[in-house]
Amino acid sequence: MIEDRCESEPTTSVRLNIFQAMTPLFNDNKDRYKSALNKLMDTANIAHGLPDPINILGTHDGVRMHKYLDYWLPELADELVQRLLASQERQLLLIGAWWLYCQNFRHGRQLHKMDEIVELSDQHRTLFAGVVAGAYSWTEYRHLAEEKLLQLFEDYDPEVLEQAAEVFRDVKNEDFTPYLEIAGKFIRSKAFIEKSFFLLHALGEATCDVSELIIGATERLIESVAERGDQHGSRGTALYQFDLLPWN
Repeated sequence: MIEDRCESEPTTSVRLNIFQAMTPLFNDNKDRYKSALNKLMDTANIAHGLPDPINILGTHDGVRMHKYLDYWLPELADELVQRLLASQERQLLLIGAWWLYCQNFRHGRQLHKMDEIVELSDQHRTLFAGVVAGAYSWTEYRHLAEEKLLQLFEDYDPEVLEQAAEVFRDVKNEDFTPYLEIAGKFIRSKAFIEKSFFLLHALGEATCDVSELIIGATERLIESVAERGDQHGSRGTALYQFDLLPWN
């Protein structure tokens, strides 16, 4: 019955409800789910003046399903990403970019395409920085994540710097060891002076030896004050950062 409604239902809101109701089918029979989803996404509806059904993927349920589709139905996931990236709607373009970024840190299938998309706009780059920062803790492509983060740490856009700095946001105190090397590089980067909070907080919670990082962070803050004085309130910012250092 769901497959029949996928093919014949003209109303977008009802199609969204059908999409939400299809999760048990995904769990039970992925071939049938793929067939039903293809019918639900049929672009023939566009010819009748209705919105592109790809809009469904821009909903909370659509975003939630992306990792499952990517893992179990990768070819279908790739097709849907291309549909999103071809959309004329800005929001759907960004969702397509997000899907593509996440895909590449899972399996690295479209690295060249990812690099192209990242450079489309500041929004695309900010979104990318958030994805890389989040992926660093779990991706098998950690070397790639680190390479991209080091580039993002020197970005001119404060929002990009802030998103990239969040790589240290959810570090567990007993898990800081894998972050020692990238933390040292972060301290020497532009992002540290602008967005140091998450790293300094993580250093305060770390259970491993981070004394060299604390010394490096202190020296960097002193250099920053010496170079910039009180430009744009930088002295007050530096004092606040000093207060976050674990030995204070």
